[in-house]
Amino acid sequence: MGCRVCGEELVLFEIVDDCRYEHNFLNTIAFKTITKNIECYQCPVCTHLQTEYILPDDYYNKYTGFGGASQYYGSLNLTDNKIAKIKKYSSSNERIMDIGCGTGKALKAAEKYFKSCLGVDPSKLHSDMAKRDGLNVINAYFDKSLNIGKDYSAFMSSQVFEHLCDFYSILDYAYEILEPGGVGLINVPNGQSIVEKSLYHQVICEHVNYFTPFSLATMVKKSKFDIIEIENVTDTTELDIYVRKPKKHTGFNSAKEHQRKKLQQIIYNHKNITIWGAGAKSEVYSKLIDKTNTIKHLVDSSDDKVGLYISGIDLQIEKVQQSIINESDLIIIFASAYNKEITDTLRINYGYTNTIVCFEGEEVLVQL
Repeated sequence: MGCRVCGEELVLFEIVDDCRYEHNFLNTIAFKTITKNIECYQCPVCTHLQTEYILPDDYYNKYTGFGGASQYYGSLNLTDNKIAKIKKYSSSNERIMDIGCGTGKALKAAEKYFKSCLGVDPSKLHSDMAKRDGLNVINAYFDKSLNIGKDYSAFMSSQVFEHLCDFYSILDYAYEILEPGGVGLINVPNGQSIVEKSLYHQVICEHVNYFTPFSLATMVKKSKFDIIEIENVTDTTELDIYVRKPKKHTGFNSAKEHQRKKLQQIIYNHKNITIWGAGAKSEVYSKLIDKTNTIKHLVDSSDDKVGLYISGIDLQIEKVQQSIINESDLIIIFASAYNKEITDTLRINYGYTNTIVCFEGEEVLVQL
């Protein structure tokens, strides 16, 4: 058997006895769960663990299982926290896709953070429940036959990829519908922890993949996504991986020239400019300024730097003073790691109401 993640030949890891074969672990009458023995294999290269798919072909079309989903919406409050993090990483909040949305609880939570929320799930029962709650859900498998458009801000998929034999087709389509810079969250059981702690109850016939942090990262990189963060969710023995569809690299020199031109356009309209920040980045940002005659002050919050110079600016560093702030019609923040803190200090502590410029990634941000 070949590894679903990297293609390498697998080795038998263990045969696990009496693994649950049915959707539900509860019933309205007394019953005994159907179980089967499972051969679990491991990849010696990417560490992925997997089993063979032994379920009926229409298993998920008729899926009625709810498992332990209530843990995400109860006291642990995990779902809202995860979607908030997706929104934090996303460059827009227009549209989000939930792959394998189930009854739509995560989709409902996403409405607080995204303008448009769409879910896809193969279970008719679950899809109908979500629709009755007023959610936008398609009862189908997530593939290219869907007519759902493109340029999504984000996608999320919780407790899905452990069920899939062909997860790369899902990732390929997710990549296709995302806008450049769009982000995603994939949530799966932590196969590494399951093995380390011998959590036999976590080995069930539905789960044909047991991702480790390394195999999860390998899968994502093979699908052309960048990895933002991998989180070990210890409360639920899971892994969360946040990913991004990379934007086209514009080039370092092009980004620098873009910032230089934009900064010069801003400086042209001002006569009393103050620069705030004399750290390591000041040497770089000072080169973006062609004419420095309208720069009247260079300030820093560190007293140790007062009286010194930075490269390219023929002014001594001064302490931050109310009088300097008052006479400035433009303040340029060179200490870009502290953009928010310095902006808040200027607006709140010093009552500054004129223009602030700061550097954020490859952009020059103007706050009027």
